[in-house]
Amino acid sequence: MGTQPAKPSLWHGIARETIPWFPTVNRDKCIGCELVLVHEAKL
Repeated sequence: MGTQPAKPSLWHGIARETIPWFPTVNRDKCIGCELVLVHEAKL
């Protein structure tokens, strides 16, 4: 009896490997408020 390969972990039914887990800024919508910097500093 061998071990089974680990199944990919899912997040709400989506494979975690396919999700870009970093914030992105849409420069066309950015108003320069720097709120993303404040939010990321709390993580």
